[in-house]
Amino acid sequence: MQFSIFYRALIGLISAFLVAPIVVVVAVSFSDSGRFQFPPRSLSLRWFEAFFQSDLFVHAFLVSLLVATVVAVAAALIGALVAIGLIRFAPHRFAFVETIFLAPVVVPGVLLGAALLLFYLHSSIRGTLLALLIGHLVIAIPYSLQTMIAGLAGLGIALEEAAMSLGATPFQAFCKVTLPLIRSSVVAAAVLAFVISFSDVNLAIFLTGPTTVTLPMVIFTDVLQLGEPTVAAASTIQILLIAVLLVVAQRSIRLRISQR
Repeated sequence: MQFSIFYRALIGLISAFLVAPIVVVVAVSFSDSGRFQFPPRSLSLRWFEAFFQSDLFVHAFLVSLLVATVVAVAAALIGALVAIGLIRFAPHRFAFVETIFLAPVVVPGVLLGAALLLFYLHSSIRGTLLALLIGHLVIAIPYSLQTMIAGLAGLGIALEEAAMSLGATPFQAFCKVTLPLIRSSVVAAAVLAFVISFSDVNLAIFLTGPTTVTLPMVIFTDVLQLGEPTVAAASTIQILLIAVLLVVAQRSIRLRISQR
C-alpha cells in the first residue's frame, strides 16, 4: 500500500514537471498584460487576435503547416517502403541499412543544419521550400522508419500468400491484407514526422530564406528579442495542433488493436 502511494506520488511529480512549461506558456498566452507575466492577473484573447493580424506569424504558420504536411506524407511513405523492403527482401542487410538511416539522429541538430547549409551553399534551391523539405525529411525519416519496423514486426506474409492463392495479385494482396494491418503504424509515422517538422528550429536557422521562415523560427527570434506575448499565443496554437494530431494517432492505434 505504501509503495503504491509512493509510486503514484512519483508519477504525479514527474507529470507535473513535464507539463509545467506547457501550462506556463498557455497561461501567458491568455494574459491581458503586455509582458510575459505568470500567473496572469486578467485573461484576454488579445494576443491570439494579434497573432492572426500579424502577416509575419500567419505566413510563418502556413509555411510550417505546408512543409510539415508534405514531410509527414513523404516520410511515412518512404519509411513504409524501406521497412517493407528490409524485412521482406533484404533481411541480411537490415542492421547495416538501419544504421545508415539512423545516422541523422546521432548528429546534433545544429551541426546537421550547418552541414546542409554548406551542401546548399552554391545550389539554386538554397533558402527555398525544397531545401527545407529535404532537411526535414532527413530528420523525420529515421523516426518514421522505426515506427514502421515496429508495426511490421511479427507480421509475416502468410496472409498475403493466402490471398494470392485465392486469385489476388501481389499488389492486391498487399493493399487488401497487409496495408489495413499496418494502417495505424502509417498514421503514427506520419504524425510523428509532422510533429518533428512542425516544431523544428535547429535546421530552420540554417535553411530558411526570406520567404520561407517557419513558425518555430519566428518564435525563437521573438523570444530572443523579448517581444510581446504574441509569441506565447503562437506557441499555444502550435501545442494545440500537435496535441490534436497525437490524440488522433493514439485513437487510430487503439482502434486497430481493438479490431484484431
